[in-house]
Amino acid sequence: FTQTVYSPGGTTYSGRFDTNLSGDNFFLGRFTGPSAQETIGAWAVPFTFQNGTHQAIGAWIAKRGQ
Repeated sequence: FTQTVYSPGGTTYSGRFDTNLSGDNFFLGRFTGPSAQETIGAWAVPFTFQNGTHQAIGAWIAKRGQ
């Protein structure tokens, strides 16, 4: 990761993946829930496969266990 932004006590975070390929390149998210035990977010990163540059995108939702 690079250019990661997170402030202690804050509810959001963001950054980029460490690649020089052109294309969408980010991750961002937010801690949610009564005690910030859940997170939701999205990401995008360019990658090389079979001599071509491609784009991957996705999202996540997660909850910390007991």
